[in-house]
Amino acid sequence: MSEQPSFPIPETAQADRATGRYIITFREDAVTEGLALLSDQAGITGLANAADFPDSALEFSQFEGAGGAVFPTLGVAVVSLDEGGFSSIMTSAGEDSAIRAIEPERTFYAIEDGLSLEYLRGYRDAVDNLYEKATTTEVEGINKQECFADDIESTWGLKATKVMNSLLTGSGMKVAVLDTGVDLLHPDFAGRSN
Repeated sequence: MSEQPSFPIPETAQADRATGRYIITFREDAVTEGLALLSDQAGITGLANAADFPDSALEFSQFEGAGGAVFPTLGVAVVSLDEGGFSSIMTSAGEDSAIRAIEPERTFYAIEDGLSLEYLRGYRDAVDNLYEKATTTEVEGINKQECFADDIESTWGLKATKVMNSLLTGSGMKVAVLDTGVDLLHPDFAGRSN
């Protein structure tokens, strides 16, 4: 049984939305083989290649015009597929295939329009309460005198999470952020300079 959140969820909040495209993850060092499989199984060819653009930055129009894009350094492609192409690729994906996984590309919204005044007041009151406790007493074992400031070695966040003392380095890990851009017409940006 899942625990209910302690704050009201606005009725206007929406779940994540699928874009209609798919993210295809290739086996390490098998991008070329994976692209050949996409061509054979779903007829997908001529994808925009991030390696062909300065700083691997594609324009959305180039992405759309090619029906998707491949990001060879990351070992992924984002493609538009019909149901038949999706089924063909799914039967090809797996542990021994050049294609490891395929999943819908999704858009997530941190906050939707229409947050209730009651919700916003509750949020404000919670932050005010936390601020008062943090500046006058200990909060959950964190001493108010304990201060984390940026210096030449690290930022305050790395110190606060004790990353600087960790024996784990993260060496060999691949991290990627796929970002399709910013919607400057979103209400969160109203009245802000671009």
